[in-house]
Amino acid sequence: MPTFDSVIFDLDGTLWDASAAITLAFQRAKASVDYVENDVTLAQVRAVTGQPYEVAHEQLFPGIPVARLAEFRALCAHQELAAARQPGGTIYPAADATLRYLRGRD
Repeated sequence: MPTFDSVIFDLDGTLWDASAAITLAFQRAKASVDYVENDVTLAQVRAVTGQPYEVAHEQLFPGIPVARLAEFRALCAHQELAAARQPGGTIYPAADATLRYLRGRD
């Protein structure tokens, strides 16, 4: 059985910054419904990065009716997957070197 000394387990925040794509996803989700009034900025998304999904939504979209929360979270998740494909995130400058380093280790 092979042994591993390193595992990269998370693309977002580890190899790339997807904050702009996530902001776009939230804006697209908001545009598809009539019950969300506030816009979300890149700074706001960065401020909630790393928090549980539900907590981030509570902070970013405090006025959503309780009966619509699950629906809106699902819309956001769908838009986030689409945004991860296009436009995607910004790869961190050292990601390539880090991957080469990890690949070279036995």
